[in-house]
Amino acid sequence: EELLKQNNTDSCDEPTCVENEKDRIQHLFNMVTHEEEISQSTRAKHAIITVFLLSCIRRSNYFGSSGSKQKPQKLTDTELDVGELIYRLRLISEANCYPLWSVDVDDSGQVGLENIGSGIYPSIGSYLNSNCNPNTLRCNVGSSVIIVAAVDIKEGEEICDNYCIHFAELPTAERQGWLEENFFFRCRCTACSSGWSTYDDLPCEVSADLQKTLIPIEKQNQAALRRGDTETALKLHELEIKLLEKHLIIPHQLFVSLRNSYQCCWWTKIANLLKTS
Repeated sequence: EELLKQNNTDSCDEPTCVENEKDRIQHLFNMVTHEEEISQSTRAKHAIITVFLLSCIRRSNYFGSSGSKQKPQKLTDTELDVGELIYRLRLISEANCYPLWSVDVDDSGQVGLENIGSGIYPSIGSYLNSNCNPNTLRCNVGSSVIIVAAVDIKEGEEICDNYCIHFAELPTAERQGWLEENFFFRCRCTACSSGWSTYDDLPCEVSADLQKTLIPIEKQNQAALRRGDTETALKLHELEIKLLEKHLIIPHQLFVSLRNSYQCCWWTKIANLLKTS
């Protein structure tokens, strides 16, 4: 009953400390559902599936035997409460799922990712807004998701995730349309409001002085990756990121390329950790 009385919200001012299983469940059921925005057909789909699942639970005698072979047709108050929780959880799942990946690195050092499912992570979904040029990376180690700063995040600056795809990979109108259709908001991040171009049309000029500084670092970076020293490679990536932030203006192709390389390096680290665990 306590869960059913909760009002889900789109965001909270500050993260809630999860100290026990009760807190974790309450946090989960307080996530946004978009119930008012989704179509009637979608609500009907979830309602039908909920009734089917509730019927399966009833047949398993989860609610206790009625003492007769004939199951009662009318749902009890307890069954109705459980059904409402299932229905809400399905809406929460549709609005808040994150993809999960398995990762492997071949002999040449190429990182391969394979989608293996999805999960709901209230600590991420409840507190991180979307940005098409997010200042974080998201990776998972098994079923645990980690958020990594992709740039220097200044004090007081909002920490952002990405619900869609990076601005460099998809035009603004298509990103905004997808987000409106699936998450019911129109993205007004800087990349969208300024109409930043996709990768091929971004600025790519780099001064000779910056090239002279970056090339030796990048050579060290590649050497570290070849010998499997991901910790050194990550530190070198971070050094390159600082140099770009100091000498280039976003958007620029190098920021995108370095972000992708940094994320690849993190996945390589995770793959190596999984191999040794």
